[in-house]
Amino acid sequence: MATRPKDLRLRREADIRALFRSGRTLSEPPFKVFFRPTDRPHPRYGVQVSRRTAKKAVTRNRIRRRAREAFRGPLAASARGVDMMVLAGPEAATLPWDQMVARCLRLLAQLETRLDAPAETRAGGSPERRTGERSGEGTR
Repeated sequence: MATRPKDLRLRREADIRALFRSGRTLSEPPFKVFFRPTDRPHPRYGVQVSRRTAKKAVTRNRIRRRAREAFRGPLAASARGVDMMVLAGPEAATLPWDQMVARCLRLLAQLETRLDAPAETRAGGSPERRTGERSGEGTR
């Protein structure tokens, strides 16, 4: 496996904090993806595996390498600007390669759908409903 170019990696702490603070999430076990659209011409991503997921560093590193490789191919074909952080769960350690790739592809298909959705839908409902809730005009 070759090293990814720096411009394709999500590296700066400020970018990662902003992603967790204001990004949206998708889930396809054993992965959870935080994402945020950007104005860059290409996607940037990172993979995190916590000690809770796997106690041994060898196992965490193996999960990280496999997940990074599973997402690399499909993301390279995408010309969309999006920042993504992939969090891997414990099941990723024993998941067969073909299933891991299939789940990554499903996640990326969901991501494309979410990015193509109009702003009102992405925000969680119709603008009228959100406006009524904010001003206290609810049925409660």
